[in-house]
Order: sequence, then structure tokens, then C-alpha cells
Amino acid sequence: MVDEYWAYLKGWKAMMAMKAMKAMRVSKIAKGRRAKSLVSRGKGPKVETVGGLTKRDLKKNTQRKIVDTNGKKASKYVKSW
Repeated sequence: MVDEYWAYLKGWKAMMAMKAMKAMRVSKIAKGRRAKSLVSRGKGPKVETVGGLTKRDLKKNTQRKIVDTNGKKASKYVKSW
């Protein structure tokens, strides 16, 4: 009975060591204040923003701020008060 218990513990410890060796996956979704700039630069693993914007959906405006290209198109169809 004691030998079975120690064999179980040995197996459990080996299993936990295997789990510890696994590396975490880096998210491809950029989050936070700099999300658009991270995606537009194209450096690193970030491919899209939380809202689903990719590099081709973003551009710099006249103030050199990175904005969504669809924003201006959408504002055309908003009716005024």
C-alpha cells in the first residue's frame, strides 16, 4: 500500500513538472491605449485590435494620429439633428 502511494506521488510530481515546462502563448490581439499603433507598426505578434481592426484598416490622419479608415465613411451616413 505504501509503495503504491509513493509510486502515485512520483508520477504526479513528474506530471506537474511537465506542466510547468509549457510556455504561455502570446496573444495576437492588441489591447489598451497603444493597440492601434502596435498593429499599424506591424512589429511583434500583434495582428489586430480588440475591435477587429487590422493594419489595412488603419492610417495616419493629418495630425499624425493613427485612426480607423472606416470612420470617415461612417460619419457621412450619420444624419444630423
